[in-house]
Amino acid sequence: MRNSETLRNCKIIIIGSLIYDIVIIAILAIFVIIYKLDSILFLGVILGSIWNIICIMHIGYVLERSFDSQDDNYAKRFTTIQSIMRKIIFMVLVIMVVKFFGPYTGIAMIVAVLGIKFGTFLYPILDKKIK
Repeated sequence: MRNSETLRNCKIIIIGSLIYDIVIIAILAIFVIIYKLDSILFLGVILGSIWNIICIMHIGYVLERSFDSQDDNYAKRFTTIQSIMRKIIFMVLVIMVVKFFGPYTGIAMIVAVLGIKFGTFLYPILDKKIK
């Protein structure tokens, strides 16, 4: 990314997302110990966390490119296409995880991806702390 402010914002959201993922891993560890669940569920959380980082960086890139274009129609079309592309790729990844590792691992991956929302909710707090 060319804009350092966009990169900084993406990093802050990633930090918030990783905080969420650490909490999810701790909760999952408790469930794995108590209910004797398969530890492959951690793979779902890790894959979801990696997907979060990729998505956040991609969203930052798409927004910068849209702003740089100075063309509203291009920006709307480009951001919509890129958003749909991310959703399709994620659905394919979830289907592959479910096929190879089981449905609960896929659910763990989906729960981990919700960390993007948590990261954006934590953004104002983290932004004040990091400044």
